[in-house]
Amino acid sequence: MDTDTFEEIINNQWEQMHGLIIPNQRFFEPTDMFWIELNKLDVMMFIDCGAGDGHVAAEATERGFRMGACDIARRECHVGVEVQPMPAHRMPFNSEIWPLVCRPDHGGWVEHLFIRAMEKGSGFIYVGHSEKLEHDVGNNHYNMRADSVGQENEEMFVWLP
Repeated sequence: MDTDTFEEIINNQWEQMHGLIIPNQRFFEPTDMFWIELNKLDVMMFIDCGAGDGHVAAEATERGFRMGACDIARRECHVGVEVQPMPAHRMPFNSEIWPLVCRPDHGGWVEHLFIRAMEKGSGFIYVGHSEKLEHDVGNNHYNMRADSVGQENEEMFVWLP
């Protein structure tokens, strides 16, 4: 899918979701290993993309990380952080601000976010199960990998800028 088609799809999703409030759900619960691995990266700020109600960003802030959050849909409430209601690909990624995607919905947006981040000179972090990696990020080879970063044995894959 080319960039223009992707932009059109995201804008249509944004228009459909605008004004809707959906129930809270939590799909990813980080382990201590998640925080250890995140701390190894020399990054000024992370943006949790597809953050839902903001659990990961809230815990990150409590642990001293700089992390923002965005999601295309509003939730009934947010947990300790403000989640920006916007498509993730509109965030200003660069070598100091990296997207973090944890347990995405496999709806096709992650690979395009990955491409956008790489074009902007950013790194990229994907957290999920390895069998979903190619579907979400394509055949792009990662630089780093860590096991057991989530309560359901999720893995972390990191692409460096």
